[in-house]
Amino acid sequence: MKDILDRIQGLLPILETSAKRLEGRKDGFGHGSLMTFANTMQTELKKIETMQSHNLFRRVLQGTEDMHTLLGVCKNITEGLEQFKISKTAAHSAHIHSDSVARRTCTPGTRVDVLKGILSWMQQPESEPVYWLTGPAGIGKTTIAKTICELVDHSLPMVSYFCSRQLDSGDAALLVSTICRQLCDKSSSYAASLVEALEKDSELAYATLEIQLKEMLMQPWEASASEHVGLPPVIIIVDALDENQGGTLFLQGLLHAVGATGLKGLKFFVTSREDEQISRLCNTLPEGTVLHLQNIPKHTVQHDIELYLANTLPDLHSHVLYQKLLEKLTKLSDGLFIYAATVVKMVTANNAALTEQVQTIFYKLL
Repeated sequence: MKDILDRIQGLLPILETSAKRLEGRKDGFGHGSLMTFANTMQTELKKIETMQSHNLFRRVLQGTEDMHTLLGVCKNITEGLEQFKISKTAAHSAHIHSDSVARRTCTPGTRVDVLKGILSWMQQPESEPVYWLTGPAGIGKTTIAKTICELVDHSLPMVSYFCSRQLDSGDAALLVSTICRQLCDKSSSYAASLVEALEKDSELAYATLEIQLKEMLMQPWEASASEHVGLPPVIIIVDALDENQGGTLFLQGLLHAVGATGLKGLKFFVTSREDEQISRLCNTLPEGTVLHLQNIPKHTVQHDIELYLANTLPDLHSHVLYQKLLEKLTKLSDGLFIYAATVVKMVTANNAALTEQVQTIFYKLL
């Protein structure tokens, strides 16, 4: 029963916003489905208000009648938001069942200036709405994005979408709909506008990426713009955009919308490799909103890699040539965290201590 009550409490702001916005609107809706939806919103709100007056949200229900009523309320409110499919692996906190896809955070003390710069951009109310982090494969973009998610998760409203060719998050059909569904949890006014849009056109759930971007994300957000004033911006983090089939189209539509309306109240942090099409689009971004990781001084990156190795290879601390080995591995990494991470994975496989075979390999490196 507690789960049902939690769902109602979470959906109540959406319900109240929808009912208030649609109350009294008759012109153009008298014969349409939206008027029916408005009546449903008002009816469901009255049900909840009545149940609240009887303290049903504060006591455990013994009978089944009230439980069935609550379940019906949940169903009526959520069915509009559940018309479209969402990715099960896109969120930064999603559990990934794949050895080929790894999401981890930065080792404490590494990437300090990079993280500081990104957080500063996020926290400045008047900063530019789009920030692009780029660099070649293996340089650490996803790790930085994951770390940013962890750092702001409880301090700023945030939506995350981590793209991967090996997972369902690489599917273009899931990109916009998943972001929209997460955004509903951060803004009840946007959620109400989105449900209204879906009520008008249920085919939006299966529309092309371009149409979904415009009519499910941009237009509903702008329609509720007056209700975002004074609120902190919602941060939308999209990692590895080049690994989503619709990544370029998404970015193109996003930048067009930003140029046209500004999308006040939303900030997009995007990472990708230097894909030719994405790079051409991002060349229009203002100074200070693009970071090429490969341009960071090499000695800074090598220091971070050495610190990462020292923190993740504890079995080597007792090795007589530990420091020399650490320096050798750092040099071989040549600025690529993925090389260092591969070494760590090999050494720490199955949480085992150094095997004789691995020791032999390390002696050859020396």
